[in-house]
Amino acid sequence: MLRQQRTVIVVAAVFAMLMGLEVLAQAAAHRAAQAEPASSGAFIDRVDQALAVRDITGAQRAGHDAYTAALGSRGWDELVAAGDAYLRIDEAMGFRSPARARARQAYLAAFLRARSQGSLDGVVRSTDAFASLGDRQVAAQCLRTAERLTAAGNDPRSREAVAALAERMAARLAGLDQVQAF
Repeated sequence: MLRQQRTVIVVAAVFAMLMGLEVLAQAAAHRAAQAEPASSGAFIDRVDQALAVRDITGAQRAGHDAYTAALGSRGWDELVAAGDAYLRIDEAMGFRSPARARARQAYLAAFLRARSQGSLDGVVRSTDAFASLGDRQVAAQCLRTAERLTAAGNDPRSREAVAALAERMAARLAGLDQVQAF
């Protein structure tokens, strides 16, 4: 029981810290939005072009630019795309790199933004991302948020989407358990 309480406290502290980072990121995004707005899509294209020629340094720079531009956007989708780009960089490097942590940061920013906008699609996509990273606790928290969003409405398709999300998450995490067992 004490271990579970410690885990809950740690998860709550991490979430509080990350929410604080989101506030700082939103302030930076506001300053960036007042300057010339840039689309993260162009930077994500640069990530992929750099990865195609194995230019990891160029991909990392473009990934950072994509994340910065995504923070300046109003939606969650560009943040998810930036997180996905960071994961492609991590995969190209062939080992766990800082890009994986940056992907997690982008996914968290996307989740917080989607939650504040009441976007079930954004919460679902963020939950999938955390499950693919193997981050059980954050994925479970995101899933609970998705469940609360669907409980607020009477849309059967939303309930089906959240049920499918829970199944995908369980399967993905079970698959990660099997990989880690080897």
